[in-house]
Amino acid sequence: MNALHFPTSPVLSKLLIYSGISLSRAETASIPAVCFEENYFLDSAQVIREQSKTQGISLRIQYSSMDKSSSSPSPSSYRSNKPYEDKRFSEEKKVFFGDTCQDVLSTLGSPMKIYYKSDDRMKIHSTSEEKYNPSNQSDYFYNYITLGLDILFDAVTNTVKKLILHTNYPGHYNFNSYYRCHFEIPLFRTDPINTGEFERMLITPFSKWEEVQEFLEQPVDRPAVLNRCSSTNTSNPFGATFCYGVEDMIFEVMQNGHIACVTVYNTSESSSSSSSSS
Repeated sequence: MNALHFPTSPVLSKLLIYSGISLSRAETASIPAVCFEENYFLDSAQVIREQSKTQGISLRIQYSSMDKSSSSPSPSSYRSNKPYEDKRFSEEKKVFFGDTCQDVLSTLGSPMKIYYKSDDRMKIHSTSEEKYNPSNQSDYFYNYITLGLDILFDAVTNTVKKLILHTNYPGHYNFNSYYRCHFEIPLFRTDPINTGEFERMLITPFSKWEEVQEFLEQPVDRPAVLNRCSSTNTSNPFGATFCYGVEDMIFEVMQNGHIACVTVYNTSESSSSSSSSS
């Protein structure tokens, strides 16, 4: 800097911090071990599908343990000559539709939050008999925030019926409420050249909705407009989003074309319930 001459003192206007050999080839930095704090995070997730039907999800989970004499790091330890040994571990976990809440707890552990569907919140005013009637119970979510995943359980059977995968894009109502779910969703279509064969597209959090539409090569039904707001504020500064249904999935798309979240649901549940009622 001393060899450079400026008419006035330069002022910092932009600072870029990235991991990689260059800005154009920047990579997502791994989470430091001191940030785990006994939590586990998602490395990758593959939605398990057979053609146009979703079976469940496979999660590659990473966690860390730091070995040293003391159980927790202190500021002075970072200045010592004996750094913590960062040991990272990775495990594959699978959750399928029809799994019970006990199955999910034994697979993923306790959720960070449990949320009961707000549509059923007025049932608090029901009589005692109505409250304990299984048909009047509320469906509930297990919120795994560090995995970017919500799991919806049926109130009657206590089994998995929906999975919600969050992309954590800026400009969305739920931005910074979840970590990004690094999912991969296979989408199939019939090969127009080779009859009887299928082409595959892999949808990721970085895919845009126009790419999905282009791959489908068929008109998509008009979206449902979703405008979220909190209980204390009826306005949403981020604007409405659009929900498109594709097979057994619902894509919530932002106005800039980015996918905000993907909901996959169990289609066999509706067919089995209809057959049992008949």
